[in-house]
Amino acid sequence: KSESGSLSISAQQDVSGIPIHIRDDGRGLPLDRIREKAIQKGIITPATKLSQEELYAMIFLPGFSTAEAVTDVSGRGVGMDVVMRAVEDLRGTIQISSEPGKGTRFSIQLPTSLSIVEALVISLAGLTYAVPLSDLEEIVNLGDYQFNSDQTMILVRDSVIPYQDLEDYLPSTERKAEADAKNKPVLICKSGSFRVGFGIDWVDGYQQVVVRQLKGGLSKVFGFNGATILGSGDPGLILDLKSISKRYLEDSKFQGVAA
Repeated sequence: KSESGSLSISAQQDVSGIPIHIRDDGRGLPLDRIREKAIQKGIITPATKLSQEELYAMIFLPGFSTAEAVTDVSGRGVGMDVVMRAVEDLRGTIQISSEPGKGTRFSIQLPTSLSIVEALVISLAGLTYAVPLSDLEEIVNLGDYQFNSDQTMILVRDSVIPYQDLEDYLPSTERKAEADAKNKPVLICKSGSFRVGFGIDWVDGYQQVVVRQLKGGLSKVFGFNGATILGSGDPGLILDLKSISKRYLEDSKFQGVAA
């Protein structure tokens, strides 16, 4: 490889966690050399059969290095060990893919508990929820658009969109008194090639929220992707609007107009 090289680092925040990808255009990881070094150190025997992924994982072992000589900056076998320990301390994972002569990619996935997302704070049936903006296409006022005869579809800019009160898809111990549907805000979400509209009671505003993983019985409740502390200081659940949209389309067997 030439002396010049390319290193790319990308990261993003979403409800599923924080994926970080680090890619170079180097010569790739030398699988034969890694195996040879593992045998020399007594980690495996010559008869041991390992997959490509298992061989890649060797580079994270303390003191493991394929370098021929130790320098001030490399060859000591502590760099990748430190990386792995740091990721494990955050309850994350690392995956490696490499191609000889083309480079190596490290994919780090950090858990949802560390994720910070932009969210819409909404009120529904007397409770407050957060909806990640990444789950939304737009927000419309139901009164500005036309219902069909049975009030299950709305026509938004020549697109037929199935409509449902979001409250009907969330667990609740008691229901609010029926409100004037025509005055409801509607969250428009895309699921596959279809768009779905969910009516809510009120939009409280926008804020950044720190996503915390749900534990115990709450982690098994459909429709939620985590919990957070809202700007008011109160706890709030984070809605998984994409999963709710998918469930609604499956239940209603809607075969309308794709977005």
